[in-house]
Amino acid sequence: MSRNYGSFVDFLFGKDKPVIEGKGYVRDRYADFFLKLKKNLFDFVYNENLSPSQCSPSLTFARLYKKYNGGFYRERTADETLRDSQVINDVSIGSVESMILSEYVQADNNTHIMINSWLRRGNCSEPGARLHAELCHAMKFMDDYNGYAYRAITVPAGVYGKKIKTGNLILDKGIMSAFALPQNAIHWMEFWLERNLFCSTPSEFVFFIFDESIHKKKASDELIPDNILINPGELFCISEMIFIEGDDTVQSATLVVLKKALAHDEVVVKDIYSGNILHLN
Repeated sequence: MSRNYGSFVDFLFGKDKPVIEGKGYVRDRYADFFLKLKKNLFDFVYNENLSPSQCSPSLTFARLYKKYNGGFYRERTADETLRDSQVINDVSIGSVESMILSEYVQADNNTHIMINSWLRRGNCSEPGARLHAELCHAMKFMDDYNGYAYRAITVPAGVYGKKIKTGNLILDKGIMSAFALPQNAIHWMEFWLERNLFCSTPSEFVFFIFDESIHKKKASDELIPDNILINPGELFCISEMIFIEGDDTVQSATLVVLKKALAHDEVVVKDIYSGNILHLN
């Protein structure tokens, strides 16, 4: 199936050949040219000498996602490893020691389920309401995190790209966890989500990049040292959405870049998981 490429990154990392639109154009006539162009651009982008400052966040993430998986995590250069340690140190300095935070981060207990079931679905749960109040109180003492953060989720097929598109406003009623390091979001997707440990229906993988404009909290924990939390009900605007075609080494995934929604943005708000329109009070 042909894909209309909406961005340079989508063109570069999508598998299909771009469609040439316009009267009198024949797709096959230009196929070789675009494949050669794509190969040259792909080789340039994968040049290790291309610094992160020369890449957009989406391009940097896409490069990392397609990079060789040297075990559980993507291979990192010495400079990248140093930057990673600096990020972790920054997150840990601004965090607080909290029993409720540790309980929330632990994926093998029901704390995060009770809190977010109460927030997202309105499930009547006295423990959920109480735990939510405790966690929100702890978050007040956490420092703000001003860098990019990354999150991996699964959604029903067709939500992103069909029901939810670039420019839309989306919202999660629950507390979202994210990572300050992109490779940890990738690892979370590949280790947990691919094994369907958190989903039971056919789904697609989605990565979120939260930019600097979004309010985030440093929530470092012994289990996840680069853990970031985002308050429930934060309103996001989708600034970019690209599709990364999978291959023998990685699954296909949609990459969604989010920014803080402004007052003049469109007023229709959609659920971040389903794409359904939310009726907010």
